[in-house]
Amino acid sequence: MKKTVVILLGLFCVSSVYANGLDTVPDLELEAEAQTEADDGKNSLLKNHNVEMKVQHITYKDQHIGNQSALRASIRLFGQLELSPSFDLLSNIRLRAEKAESVPFSVRDNVHLDVQELALRYHPDENWTWVAGRANIRNGIASGFNPTDWFKDNSLVLQSSLAASDRREDRLGVVTLQAIWKNDLAMVHMGYRPKLDHMGSFFTEEDNVAELAFKRTNPRNSYFVKVSPSQTENFVWSLNAYQEGKNQTGFGAELSYAVSESTILYSEWFVKKRHSLLDEILYNDKPLQFYHQLSTGVLWSIPLQSEDVSLGVEFHFNEAGLSRKKLSQWIHNSDTTQKNEIARRASVHQEPLSRQQWFGRFAWNDILRDTNLNLISTYNHWDKSGFVQLGLNYAPTDSTQVELLAYQFFGSTNTSYGSVSRRQGSFITFTKKF
Repeated sequence: MKKTVVILLGLFCVSSVYANGLDTVPDLELEAEAQTEADDGKNSLLKNHNVEMKVQHITYKDQHIGNQSALRASIRLFGQLELSPSFDLLSNIRLRAEKAESVPFSVRDNVHLDVQELALRYHPDENWTWVAGRANIRNGIASGFNPTDWFKDNSLVLQSSLAASDRREDRLGVVTLQAIWKNDLAMVHMGYRPKLDHMGSFFTEEDNVAELAFKRTNPRNSYFVKVSPSQTENFVWSLNAYQEGKNQTGFGAELSYAVSESTILYSEWFVKKRHSLLDEILYNDKPLQFYHQLSTGVLWSIPLQSEDVSLGVEFHFNEAGLSRKKLSQWIHNSDTTQKNEIARRASVHQEPLSRQQWFGRFAWNDILRDTNLNLISTYNHWDKSGFVQLGLNYAPTDSTQVELLAYQFFGSTNTSYGSVSRRQGSFITFTKKF
C-alpha cells in the first residue's frame, strides 16, 4: 500500500503542476456550443480543459470472502482543445490505479489508462456539427433505467455508484462518425458506428494498462438517427431509430410534459429485435424477435426557500427480462453457473433482470450548508428484493468536493438483487479540479 501511495502522489504532483496552466469549462456536449469568451491570458489552446484528481476509499462486504477494502486514485484530463475556429479536439482520458486489500500491487494489473473520449469535432457553421472518433453518446431522460441509451452495453469503466446517471458518465465512449444538424424547428442527430472488434489492443494484448477495448464498444456495425423537434411550451419529445448489424432493428421515443411548475411526467420507450436474456444463454440459435422496454415516471420539485427538494418515482418494464414464472424458476435453479450467467447478461446490458421493477429517487440540495443529499432505491415486487443507495456531497470550495456514498442490497440470497456478491459497501471520495 505504501508503494502505491508513493506512485500516485508522484502522478498527482505532476498533474498539479500541469494543471496550473489550465482553466475550467462545463461538461462536454456533442451539440454545437457557443464560442467561449476571450482568453484571460492563459494558454488559449488549453483554456477549455480540466484536470481532475480523485482519491477514493472503498469498503464492501462480500458474501463469500467477508469484509474487504481498497484504495483507488485517478487523474483525468477532459475538455476541448481548440485547434481553429472550426475544429475542436474533445478528450476525456483518465489514468487510474487501485490497490485492493490482501492483493499484491502490480502496474500491469492495477494501473489503467482509460481513453473514454477522444474525438475531432468540426462545426463549419451554426447549423452543422460533425464528430469523428470516440465519444460518449448519452440518450435517455429517465433516472433509473434508460431503454433508449443505445451504447450502454458493456461500457462501464468501473462502478462507483448504482445510479444510472452516474454510470452514463463513467463509461467508455464508442468510435463513431456523427452529424448533427439543427435550426429553429428541430435537431437531427445521426451517425455510424463501425465494427472494430478485430483491431486488437493499444499497447497490450489483454485488458491491461492501456487498452482501447474496441471489442466492448464497437462489436458490430450500427447506424442511428434521432429527431428532436423544438420544445413547445410544456412538451418535449423525440423519435429515434437504430440498426445494429443486419438483423437488430430498433425504434424508440422520449417525451416529457410539464404538468405544472413543480410536476413533470416523462416516458422513455424502445423496441428492438434481439434475444431475451434467457435465450442469449440457453437458446441463442433461436430467431430474433422484437422486445419492448419502457421507463416511465413522475418528478415532483418543491422549492424550500434556497433549497430544492425533489421526489421521483419510475416504473421499469423489460420484456426481454424474466417473467414472473421464469424468475421463480431462476430463483430455484440449482445450476449456479447458469444462474449467474443470466444475471451477468442483465448487468452487461445494464437492464433489469426481471420484466418489472420500481425505482425511486429523493434529492435535497443544500440540506446543510454546501451539502446535497441523494437517495435512490430499486425494488422488484415479484421477489421482494432491491437496493438502497444514500449519497452526501459536500463542496467546501468551487473546485473541491467530498462525497460519502453507501449502498445496501436486500432480499433473500437467491433473489434477483439479494443474490449479488457485494451486499453492502461504501465509497469515500475526495475530488479536486484544477
